[in-house]
Amino acid sequence: MYHDTVTNDPNDPARTDVNVYLHKLTYANGGWTAGPRIQVNDPYATEHESDQFMPSVTVDDNGRIHIIFYDDRNYTDDPNDPENDQQPDDTYLPKFDAFYAYSTNQGQTWVNEKLWFDPPEPALDFTQRIVNPKEYIGICWYDDLVWTAYTGTYSADPYNKGVIWSSRIEWP
Repeated sequence: MYHDTVTNDPNDPARTDVNVYLHKLTYANGGWTAGPRIQVNDPYATEHESDQFMPSVTVDDNGRIHIIFYDDRNYTDDPNDPENDQQPDDTYLPKFDAFYAYSTNQGQTWVNEKLWFDPPEPALDFTQRIVNPKEYIGICWYDDLVWTAYTGTYSADPYNKGVIWSSRIEWP
């Protein structure tokens, strides 16, 4: 599992998009083989370019794959968009949400869900002027529970905007 850039516009090969991918490994005849690249994040979630990065993965006892990653799909960099609240993709002050993706069929299909906050705000907002938040991100599974942890920001704290967010996701 990794993030990588791909050219998503044949008319502009310099324009790249960062996505989350994985390869299924198969052991046969004394060696490992990597299967084709599988895109985890939803490639059709937005009409504008968006980046997904810093994935972390776990697999539960039932073979379900669980992944967490940062994603800026909800923060367009289109200057003509009236709801544009982010600078261009190459800005040093981006905003990201945390997304959870899972597959129940060994990576053939994926469900992507935004992890929610109260109050709603980006999980990681570099406009908050935090000091070196790091991008630690992790996920684990235990007893039909998926636990996530990731670095973020919280605008309501008057002193230190850097926080560690966590989510607990229950499976039926």
